[in-house]
Amino acid sequence: QPISGKTTKPSDTPSVTPPIAPSVTPEPAAAPAPSTNINAEQFLAMTEFPLSLQISEYFTLGQLLCGNKLAETPQASKGVLVYNLSMLAQTVLDKIKYKYANMKINSGYRPPPSGGNLQSQHQWGQAVDFKLLNVPVREYEACAKWVAANCPVDQIILEANKNTKHSVWIHVSAKTKYHKAGNPGQF
Repeated sequence: QPISGKTTKPSDTPSVTPPIAPSVTPEPAAAPAPSTNINAEQFLAMTEFPLSLQISEYFTLGQLLCGNKLAETPQASKGVLVYNLSMLAQTVLDKIKYKYANMKINSGYRPPPSGGNLQSQHQWGQAVDFKLLNVPVREYEACAKWVAANCPVDQIILEANKNTKHSVWIHVSAKTKYHKAGNPGQF
């Protein structure tokens, strides 16, 4: 019995019909923003580097080696190379992957010629080439401009196969404290 002393009959209660939600197809959930808690400094002291080693929020070491093996040189230990790859992944590639989920690394670390010096940023673990799957060639320029405006890259190049206009990719590089200088601001 209610406090007022008045009893309520079912017919005294107003009828409320819940609103009908419009029929909407839910959009796919976006990937979470990169929030890497991986300390790249730890790689400097390591001696074993499994391909499954998580070096950033979205990338493993194997994904950036692209089938190549780490090659220690007089200029850089394997730990330095993995540190460089991790810093590139955390500061640049994770941001790109978050914005462009269809990003695929097609060329990452490249070992130097046998006994050779490290010449390119790919050999230092500071550069990758990537493609955007199922994206028209004409949209690559917009992606490259977004990367240049939003990521700390020292070099970004929109490249294409000279034999076909349908094969394009984007080269990005970023210096770390263990680095080979690129071409600052090149786009």
